[in-house]
Amino acid sequence: MKAAAEAGVAPRVWHTNIEEKISVTDFVEAEPLPVSEALVRLPALLLTLHSLTPFGRAPFNTSCTFLIDKGPALDGFLQKFQAANILPKAECEEFFARYADLAVVANQIVTNDEEEVVYLQEYFGAAPDQYQLARFHLMQQIAHLFYTMAFLFLGSSGKPIDWRGTVPEFRDYQRRIWAGEVDMTDKDVKIAYGRVHWERLLQNVRQTRYNEALRIVSGRHSAEIFRAAYLRSGRGRVQVSALVRRSGENLPGLGEPC
Repeated sequence: MKAAAEAGVAPRVWHTNIEEKISVTDFVEAEPLPVSEALVRLPALLLTLHSLTPFGRAPFNTSCTFLIDKGPALDGFLQKFQAANILPKAECEEFFARYADLAVVANQIVTNDEEEVVYLQEYFGAAPDQYQLARFHLMQQIAHLFYTMAFLFLGSSGKPIDWRGTVPEFRDYQRRIWAGEVDMTDKDVKIAYGRVHWERLLQNVRQTRYNEALRIVSGRHSAEIFRAAYLRSGRGRVQVSALVRRSGENLPGLGEPC
């Protein structure tokens, strides 16, 4: 809290006591934040937050990355996604930390491709490249799946859900939540919100962009594998180039075959 306060992204901390679980901070006056301003201010805030020394980890994970944590209860799709090593290991931590925050916030305020570019450009300091856009898009789908499971579980209280009702449109529902028009404490609203995310996920994974994002991210990983093989071989770039030529793929970062 103190680190965030010193960076200007949290109220000033006057007193803390971990044992007694007490903190005293400046009072924060609630003010409305227009979405047009949020598109610029929130990614800048996340950039500042991510630049700080990592905070101590909580005993449990409440972000959408919960679904890819290793553990006996998480042997489904997302755990297999992580185990498949689609991402280079060096980038895995960044993907599941930095991009998780960006995706969760963007799902609330970004409504089209143009706003997405503005949002990410404010964070990265330059227009996002195709690889950054692909990683961002994939994390958005992980976030949709997490919110689907979390809110259906919270709203159903363990009882069967009636799937016959009409599902609100995703962007309009997010707009209503941002405007304070939706009571998220209501169980039926929680179920509706889970279904909104589920429908959005189903729509997105059927689009060309989803498959293209998978291709871009996995393609970068393939390039990393070839680079590693080249460095280990000690026999020159020709062997790697020949392997690329036989594969028929143009892998990023390796250049043209010799």
